[in-house]
Amino acid sequence: MTETNDRVVGRMREGGRKSVWWWSEELSIHKKEVGKLRRKYQNIRKNKTQDDEATKREYAERLRIYKKCIRETKENKWREYVRENANNDPWGEVYKVCMGKKRKIQMNSIKDGDRMTEGWKESVEVLMNAFFPGSNRSPRVEELPEGEPLGDGPGEEETDKWEKEIEYEEV
Repeated sequence: MTETNDRVVGRMREGGRKSVWWWSEELSIHKKEVGKLRRKYQNIRKNKTQDDEATKREYAERLRIYKKCIRETKENKWREYVRENANNDPWGEVYKVCMGKKRKIQMNSIKDGDRMTEGWKESVEVLMNAFFPGSNRSPRVEELPEGEPLGDGPGEEETDKWEKEIEYEEV
C-alpha cells in the first residue's frame, strides 16, 4: 500500500525547505543570538546555578528586538515589492492581494505514472484505485465544474437524523 501511495501521490523530500522571500542575513544573525540566549536561560533555570533574572531580561530584550526586526523587514520587503510591481501590472498580484482576491490553490491533478490527471474526478478515481485495488466500485462523483468546491456538507436536518441513529445504536 505504501508503494502505491508513493507512486501515485509521491513523498515529501526532506531538507527542501524554502526560505521565505523576505528573510535576510540580519534576521538569521538575530535568530541565532536569540536561540543561544534562550538555551542559556533554560539551562540556568533548570540547573539553578545562578540568578536567572538578568539572563531572562536579556533574552526577553533580544527576543523583542528580533520580533521587531522581523516586522520591519517584512514591511520593507512588501513596500519594495509593491514599488517594483504595482506600476508594471496594475491588475496583477499586488491588486489581488490588497483587494482580497487571492484564492487558495486547489489541487485538480496528481501524477499518475508518467502523466498528470486531467481534473479532480480523474484524480479521485486514480486514488481510489490505488488505495482500494480490485474494487470495481467507482466513487459517486457529483457533476461540478472543474475547480469548484464540493459544497458545505450535510444540512442540520441530516446531522440531527444521524445523531438520533447513533443514540439509538448505542442504547
